[in-house]
Amino acid sequence: MAATLVLTVVILLLALAPPRPEDSGGINDKTLHFAAFATLVLPCAIFLARYLGWIASLALAFGGAIELLQPRFGRDASWADFLADTLGVTTGVVIGLAVRFLIKRNLDAKKEGGIA
Repeated sequence: MAATLVLTVVILLLALAPPRPEDSGGINDKTLHFAAFATLVLPCAIFLARYLGWIASLALAFGGAIELLQPRFGRDASWADFLADTLGVTTGVVIGLAVRFLIKRNLDAKKEGGIA
């Protein structure tokens, strides 16, 4: 949960900072949105799966709020950015749950004395 809170603050600061295209290193803005929101929910999908519905919903609300706030900070609001956030949340959830499943399967195999 701590990692998610730190990531939330970092995403908020970067999303509301004045735009500086030279900082992206040539990476598309939508790719950055996707990666940020996938990374945001990934730890929770692995370690807090029972709260994942709430966490994913809050992450999407957070993405929407950022888009609504950006014009007040000299940035543009964009439906495409919100779509990238949504795809990132979805991907982070899917990958996180897959990792959680593999970890659980590995631990269960070790308890049974099998090889995973």
